[in-house]
Amino acid sequence: MSCSVCLEDTDGLVQPCKHPLCATCATEWLSRNPTCPICRRVAVGIVPCEEGEKVRLIAFASNCHVGITLKNKEDGVCVVRTHPHDLARKCGVRVGDVITHINGIPTRRHEHAISIVNHATYLQYPLLCCVRPRRSILQRLRVRP
Repeated sequence: MSCSVCLEDTDGLVQPCKHPLCATCATEWLSRNPTCPICRRVAVGIVPCEEGEKVRLIAFASNCHVGITLKNKEDGVCVVRTHPHDLARKCGVRVGDVITHINGIPTRRHEHAISIVNHATYLQYPLLCCVRPRRSILQRLRVRP
């Protein structure tokens, strides 16, 4: 199958609409727009996470809430609050974690992340969040000159 944008061979599919999209085009397009470039439906997944990041699976049941508050950060979205009894906390997402990808889609703006989460929740589509854990105080102090 060929990518819908560049026509190169690919096995990547935009979820849930199943339009073919290669990893290069997905990264370029989805880092700016949280929608499929073909049908404009909100994309809820496509490619795997980058090396060195932890993956947190948030699976849905009916009437459940993810329960996170996010803010923009240069390299992803930062978790600023988790709700104690909701899914994100139960799945290991913590305040200070930086979510770089949700289901392989780069999350550069909190609006895009929230849109992906809302649509995935509605479709009861599981979320794979690539999370870079927050650095401890000692790790932050070591970085400073």
